[in-house]
Amino acid sequence: MYLKLPPIVFRIVWPILYSLLVVVTTLFYVFPSTDSALMRATEIFFWVGIALNLIWPTIFFRLQMKNVATILSFVLLLLACITLVLFAMGDSSMRWVNFTLYFLYTGWLFFATVLLFGNSHAETFTIINQKK
Repeated sequence: MYLKLPPIVFRIVWPILYSLLVVVTTLFYVFPSTDSALMRATEIFFWVGIALNLIWPTIFFRLQMKNVATILSFVLLLLACITLVLFAMGDSSMRWVNFTLYFLYTGWLFFATVLLFGNSHAETFTIINQKK
């Protein structure tokens, strides 16, 4: 499986997703959950995911560490899924707005991770298929 999207797609999608994350962050703090432990857990998973997301381009593009970037993508996806569940568990009046907007981000991370993994290992899959 080798799928390549035009670079313009990424230049359009990422700014939109980062804008959605700003909205999610704003709503999270303006309309907090009454459960402080849940709020703190959500906050930790969210910000660790954001920090790793900001590090990812350096690892992939500048350092050319594609295997590390692939592993990091899976970690980002896991953190995003956990954060998504935590948003759903909250009792904020905006929890479903946050859930929906963050779901879009998580869905893109899933797509990007599958794309990265498939493209990074396309040679491996080709060799395996040729041996059959």
